[in-house]
Amino acid sequence: MTLHLQSYKSQINKLETRTLKISQKTIWVFVELQIGDFVGTGEATLGGYESDVIENCHQMARQLNAGQLASFASKKLSSGPQKVPPIMATALSAIEQAVYDAESQKQNLPLGQLINPQQKPSNTTYYANINRGVTERTPEGFARAANLATNCGYKYIKFAPFDGISAVEKNVTNFDAALDHSVACIEAVHDIIQGKARFMIDCHSRFNLNAALKMLERIKNFEPYWIEEPIPEKTENISQILEFRQTANNFGILVAGLEKLYGRNRFQKFIDANIYDVILPDLRWCGGIEEFTHIANAVRNAGQSISFHNPSGPVLNAVTLQVARSMPDQVILECQFNESPAFYDIIETGRSIWTSMPNVSDLNGPGIGLTLSKSISWDDFQKSIFE
Repeated sequence: MTLHLQSYKSQINKLETRTLKISQKTIWVFVELQIGDFVGTGEATLGGYESDVIENCHQMARQLNAGQLASFASKKLSSGPQKVPPIMATALSAIEQAVYDAESQKQNLPLGQLINPQQKPSNTTYYANINRGVTERTPEGFARAANLATNCGYKYIKFAPFDGISAVEKNVTNFDAALDHSVACIEAVHDIIQGKARFMIDCHSRFNLNAALKMLERIKNFEPYWIEEPIPEKTENISQILEFRQTANNFGILVAGLEKLYGRNRFQKFIDANIYDVILPDLRWCGGIEEFTHIANAVRNAGQSISFHNPSGPVLNAVTLQVARSMPDQVILECQFNESPAFYDIIETGRSIWTSMPNVSDLNGPGIGLTLSKSISWDDFQKSIFE
């Protein structure tokens, strides 16, 4: 079941937004919508743009009540590539998450079952994104974090070891030295988890084709499971990404990407070009739950694989897990790992320590399966009341 947010009729009575800074890199942003007797929760975390996202959440709640959300959002979302940080998409997704949460509570169903009443037991494989939990950006720091994750039961680990690398770096010596350090980090992770887990590496578009192929040659013998977003995802780079993928595939390595795209039409262009083995929609940015279902169908129809990009806080993690439960096929789900103990402290699920992987059994009850703790001192709190 999809709710078609643009035609949603229930009246929002109140919207509250809350923020919590949990590291030097991350401020979580949450929304709570009161709709009748139910409170739905969503997440709108977007690093560096918290105020803009919060402002848009409050505007969108007003537009949703007025029945004008679709036209309001489409002005900034529906035309041309998103070359600015996806503020609108993040806010729209958070509102949708909260609406879905409230509606599934109303129907006394877990969110995954609301989306797909025919859902089967979870077929989800989890992988740990250790990157933000690694404050010591050395081979030893990455290895410790990877070892902790495997001890918690994770069979797949992802990290981004390419700090300081730029494909346009004019000083070749600096590039080579930075690549040497990155390769040392990859080798350290490989050595400590070998035989226990596989690893993925995230490049964050730091390479051009020549630099990416040089990097691939250096790391191929460590057998990464996939390499993520090696080259900037622009239409003019499709042929370069394809060449990189073909070369990586020759070494038995998958290539993944497309976390930043919004909307099925933009995804379709890259799906048709077959540039990746694994497509990585992010519920914050792809257009939300409803749009994700269309994107997933397009990926499935093209014979490609899908995985959730999900390096955010506990609420979006719960929403993503619930959507994964609704999928008819095996999916692999990213989970933020060990960035902050607040990941479990601020939610009511009974967990409080990083000792094991998340599990759908953590999310008891209807809706997304968790609520925000009432005992947290939030950094910022804003409220809109709608008569």
